[in-house]
Amino acid sequence: MQVTELVARELGIFEYEQTRPQASVNGVTTVELESRGVWYRMHLVRDANNEAVTMEEGARLGAFYNSKFFLELLDTEKLEIPCEKLIRSFQIEDQHANHSIFVTNFYFVRAVKENHENIMEQQQTLLHPLIEELSDYHEQIAFDSHFLCHGKLTGENCKFEDEALIEITDWEQIHFTDPAYDLSFLIITSSDPSIRHNIHKIFRALS
Repeated sequence: MQVTELVARELGIFEYEQTRPQASVNGVTTVELESRGVWYRMHLVRDANNEAVTMEEGARLGAFYNSKFFLELLDTEKLEIPCEKLIRSFQIEDQHANHSIFVTNFYFVRAVKENHENIMEQQQTLLHPLIEELSDYHEQIAFDSHFLCHGKLTGENCKFEDEALIEITDWEQIHFTDPAYDLSFLIITSSDPSIRHNIHKIFRALS
């Protein structure tokens, strides 16, 4: 029996549609399930419950538990961050392999193309004013280094609906650092070349 079927049974879901499994950059596998209009996201990693693991296995487990810890923290502290909500976590065995799993539900947003167009629009309405603010007030900006940051914030991780940010995904690399790193990574990876060029000029002026 497939892992997805076992998870669906654990959740009490018997009729569902599923997407193809995808692996994050850290090797955590995700599968999305839809049942009666409700969307679930399953995060899983093979977990032998053994301290003697390879570096690759350790990286996968670290990313998995880092993301799970963050979602638990959101629930415990009642933090209002637009991202998926943790439903359950458990372990299952399939074909003599143990898997650690946590399941979330999330807003199913627009198709990729529509979401990309929305992101590009947000770049124009949000990033350009931000760049102007940074240009005018960069001498007054001072960040505390003890902020919980995403670690890999890109346009692909930001989901929009009706011009509003409704979800930020992939919280596997959260850590405490200067939030300027998140902002810089978002601009470098997700803005159009003209915006990156303007940012480069600002950084050169600051150096």
